[in-house]
Amino acid sequence: MAGIEHSNETISKQATMMGLIYLASPYSHKNEAVRRARYLAVRHITIEMLIEGFAVFSPIVYGRDMEGQIGMSFEPWTKFNDTMLAACDEVHVLQLDGWEDSRGIKHELEVAKRLKKPVQWRMGPEFPA
Repeated sequence: MAGIEHSNETISKQATMMGLIYLASPYSHKNEAVRRARYLAVRHITIEMLIEGFAVFSPIVYGRDMEGQIGMSFEPWTKFNDTMLAACDEVHVLQLDGWEDSRGIKHELEVAKRLKKPVQWRMGPEFPA
C-alpha cells in the first residue's frame, strides 16, 4: 500500500519469529449487514497484521468472495479450514461481537487444542458509528 512506512524493525522481527498465524473470527449471521461488518473488521485487522510483517491467514478474508459458489454452510469449509489451521503455527481469535457464540470459532479452538497450537486473543477494531 502506498504511503505506509515499515519502520518498526522490532515488530517485523517478532512477526517473523511467530510463523504463520490463523486468524479466527465470527462471520455467519442471518443479516448480511452483520456479515459484511464482520468481514470488513477482520479484513482491516488482516491488513494491519500484514503491514506489520505478520504472515496471517484469515479464512473469512480468503473465502468471502467464494461464498456465492461454495455457500456459507459450515461443512464445506471445515476440511479446508482445518487443513490451513494445521499448517499454521498459532491461532489468534478476533473478539468481534458474536465471537463467543460462533460455531466456527468453537470448532477452530477445538482443533487448535487437539493440535497443541498456541492461542492468542485480539480485540476487534473500533470503527466510528
